[in-house]
Amino acid sequence: MVYSFTFPQEMIDNIQERIEVLERCLNDANPQDEKMAEMIEFATSRQISLSRLENEWRQFGQKSNKLNKLAEKLNEKIKAVEDLQHQVMVQRETAVLLAQRIEVLSTKSLKEADAANELLQADVANWQQQAHALTEDAAWESVDLKFPPQLAASRQQLLSVWEAFEGALFQAKSAREDVNEPLPSVPVWAEELRIARGGHTAPVPQSES
Repeated sequence: MVYSFTFPQEMIDNIQERIEVLERCLNDANPQDEKMAEMIEFATSRQISLSRLENEWRQFGQKSNKLNKLAEKLNEKIKAVEDLQHQVMVQRETAVLLAQRIEVLSTKSLKEADAANELLQADVANWQQQAHALTEDAAWESVDLKFPPQLAASRQQLLSVWEAFEGALFQAKSAREDVNEPLPSVPVWAEELRIARGGHTAPVPQSES
């Protein structure tokens, strides 16, 4: 951020006028001349002091530099908070996409779901790590109050879907190995295992309401 300082036009005109007077007086240094008298008045005047003007300008420059540094820090702080809030929105969208991937896998064959499980598990773990990192950021306490509960809700919803999927997949794999195990709650997998059993059908567990 750049700060500008503008002298009042009246002061500028006054200084310019007196400079012109000085130039004319140097060219025609007549002690009796009215312009010379005006130059002397200017030289002895306390109203406008060049040294004072220079000093004030220097002090203003120092204050301006401090303000610039403060403004830079504030801008960095604002940018950090805005970036963090943006990352929260990205995490929320990613959580939705992950939940959709899980739901799609629930419509695939047990073999496909089992094959994709390892990568999905890594992605869910990575999402949790990134979400946790956001809450540990130095700027987290400065984000808008709506963002922390939004991130927490996304985490809860994602983990709820993920844990249900993991539980159903574990049950399906157990039922695949042992016909005495109950079928999973996922209809596609349950039907696949029922057919594979060739008539050895175990009851499908009721999902909790």
